[in-house]
Amino acid sequence: MNVFQDENVLPELLAMAVWDRLWLKQAGFIVKSEDFKPVPRGKGAGEQSNFYIIASVALEFYTKHRIPIGSLILQELARWKKATNSSQQRLDELTLFIRKLRKRYRPERSAALIEQVIEFKKGVIRQRTIRELAELEEQGGLTDERWTELMRAPLQLIEMNGNVSDWATGFDARQIRRQSGGYRARPALLIDELDATINPPGRGDLGLWIAGYKMGKSLAMMETATSYLWQGLNVLYFTLEDPRDTTEDRFDANVTELSVDELATSPDSQKRFEMFRDRLRSRLKIIDGTAGKMSVSEIFEVWERFRAANFLADAILVDYDAYIRPNFRNKDRRFDFDEIYVDFRNMLSRTDTIGWLASQAGRATEGKKIVGGDKIAEDIGKIQKATVGIGIGQSDWGEDARYIYVAAAKNSRCRFGFDIWSDPARGLFYDQLKTMEYKLANGLMENGPLS
Repeated sequence: MNVFQDENVLPELLAMAVWDRLWLKQAGFIVKSEDFKPVPRGKGAGEQSNFYIIASVALEFYTKHRIPIGSLILQELARWKKATNSSQQRLDELTLFIRKLRKRYRPERSAALIEQVIEFKKGVIRQRTIRELAELEEQGGLTDERWTELMRAPLQLIEMNGNVSDWATGFDARQIRRQSGGYRARPALLIDELDATINPPGRGDLGLWIAGYKMGKSLAMMETATSYLWQGLNVLYFTLEDPRDTTEDRFDANVTELSVDELATSPDSQKRFEMFRDRLRSRLKIIDGTAGKMSVSEIFEVWERFRAANFLADAILVDYDAYIRPNFRNKDRRFDFDEIYVDFRNMLSRTDTIGWLASQAGRATEGKKIVGGDKIAEDIGKIQKATVGIGIGQSDWGEDARYIYVAAAKNSRCRFGFDIWSDPARGLFYDQLKTMEYKLANGLMENGPLS
């Protein structure tokens, strides 16, 4: 059965093409805008073309930027109107259609619709292959090599969920993606020296904060989370060590720039928090996993539950890795971490999210300035699995100052460091103003603010 001719399923498929990252990643590569031309019986000509127009815009956007078009659909439709010289009335009709379509988006149906689309496309390929085999047989051109190629290649492509590309012929498409990369820019960490020198983790990448006991790895994780919130990313934050109340207090302190003690007494605390909240285009969900260790599978299940509730996370942060449980206990703890990190990276790829883990450094790093990848407790192989690995050491500047050492950074500079001021009382891992003032006062900015 042609799933695109089912009048009950077709609106759901179109909604997936507009809003659902997982559906697009696993099925979008074999879906064409022409698939949406056959529309349910009884629909008017205008509504028939709505399906095709929106599918064309949404799928073209995904091909270029590798993310769902989502709320940008209205902006892209305005561009379509201008390019096609369509009327404002036609654009208004499409806008109303989008609003109705939004009600048909059910994230929990994504897996089932992926399966239906792939099965339908397999059937199409089978039929086409059978016809081509018959034609070649009639013409006497069906060799063993050609038969093997025809039978294997198309279905292999589908089974691999589109993770195959023809590199030699795909440069033009990659250029479009790179040149219009604003939609898929790697979010900054909002720590000046880091943003100026390294490529931060993007979707599917893993970042790693490494620190000794009470040196600020949790604050670094929170700073990373809030930097993503400022940039419009939805964040899932798993606290596996500190209880939720403590974590919430630190986040509140961070965004209001008040100490935890001042939150309860300052008359400005509510106003400061509401000012922060009103400026956000994203949300933060805090998951308290302190009752028992969580596995990567359980973290993924949480992501799926939020996704089904229409909260699509862009980043998953877990504080910290020692409290992540492997699926199967190994005799050597190093093998536990190897499994955990591989599973976590696979989850990030599957969910198309940015990931961060916090990891404990060994006892020998206490009071040390440079904390590199070789100082990670229990398994130094963690740093090899991270896209970016950053150590947190004790700065010479003072007790609350930290020395940030970039131990690993793929495709950018690494093995260098710099000093910053922290303010743990206010939940600030990076006190930008105090850092700048200190460097100015001590002549540490001779070559500019990032020297």
